[in-house]
Amino acid sequence: MKKKVLYALVIFISTTATAQYPTDSLQAYYPLDGNADDASMNGFDGVVNGPVPESGMCSMGYGFSDDHIDCGDPTGNEFDLVDDATLALWVKLRSAPATYYTLVGKDVGPGQSLEKWFFAMNTDSLSFHVNGPGLVGGLWCSSGTQSFGLDTFYHVAVTKQGDQYDFFVNGVHVGTDALPVNLPDVTAPLKMGRVDNPGVDHVLDEVFIYNRALSPAEPDLHHRHC
Repeated sequence: MKKKVLYALVIFISTTATAQYPTDSLQAYYPLDGNADDASMNGFDGVVNGPVPESGMCSMGYGFSDDHIDCGDPTGNEFDLVDDATLALWVKLRSAPATYYTLVGKDVGPGQSLEKWFFAMNTDSLSFHVNGPGLVGGLWCSSGTQSFGLDTFYHVAVTKQGDQYDFFVNGVHVGTDALPVNLPDVTAPLKMGRVDNPGVDHVLDEVFIYNRALSPAEPDLHHRHC
């Protein structure tokens, strides 16, 4: 009898853990629990280049300064967000960015005409940036004014549906903006942490990437529970 109860409990716990986040169209999931392995089982394991494991929002996370985790670009067009997409993660800033800080993205290199996209945390907003040939200086879309304190974890997310970008903070929709351009094919690795500009002292945890715009009706969509 005890064995049956224990077995049922294991099934319940496993099912509950699996149901904590949507798996349909999940492209990559990085729990960052002491490594940069891709828990989606899609094979996009990251390589840690400087960040160190430390306490996160959900168990472990990684502390960054002026460094990054390289998640690769196996076929040259992975993570290009050509179609709809969702990016979601936990972040805690320990120093304020001078202008903006890139959380996750792809960047061929510095320069106003080189291909790049990234999801960023500004001093007073969330934003998404794209650059490439013909987009001198690049284009930005923004959540609108948001307040972020230091030493506090925030769950931040952006969904891309066509040219519409919706931003979320701690599960609350905080703004909609548009980028009326197609995102370029960025032949560079996906990075977490420093992507474009100098880094700031911060912690990342539970990074999710979907190749569709998740619906607010889906459980734990924009506010992942641990």
